[in-house]
Amino acid sequence: LGRLLLLIMAITACQPTNLPETIAQGNATFIAADYEAARQQYALALANAPNSAAARFNLANVWYRLGEFETAVTHLQQLSPDPSPAQNAASAFNLGNSYFQLGDFEAAVTAYQTGLRLNPLDLDAKHNLELALHMMESDEEETAVHYGAQESSSEQTIAGYALQAAQSLPTPIVKETALRFLNGMQLEVNLLPIE
Repeated sequence: LGRLLLLIMAITACQPTNLPETIAQGNATFIAADYEAARQQYALALANAPNSAAARFNLANVWYRLGEFETAVTHLQQLSPDPSPAQNAASAFNLGNSYFQLGDFEAAVTAYQTGLRLNPLDLDAKHNLELALHMMESDEEETAVHYGAQESSSEQTIAGYALQAAQSLPTPIVKETALRFLNGMQLEVNLLPIE
């Protein structure tokens, strides 16, 4: 009887996973904020169906929630274009958020612009695009001021003027505030449904 039980368990373990059921379990654990369990379910689904857009997209969301933004970017970049413009827009939006978290504001801007071309009515993408543009400008100003401070004394005066001009602008958004706001915008993560 013991050998029969082991044989049944071995056969069951070798059988392909039911993809819709595995993704549904992953979605349920993701919604319950059990990201490690969700990661395991989506990884299992992806191992059995490497071309599953739902498994890859949802796995990218898990990596994002776990703070592994580079891994999220990798999975989002590996997605094949979907026939649905809405799904492609959601992928671009999540890619933009991942780049934003990595501090690559230029790539975030490009991703948000791609998403907005696909879904021009996405107010969250418009807002995040504006935020990324602002952060990109802030980075450029900081670099210019920092670079100017390292120049000769006559050029330091120019840097001083640049710093004064930057300080006269409306209160800039600091990166920590921007990230907090961006995280607040992402309370509803798009999960792809069961295939």
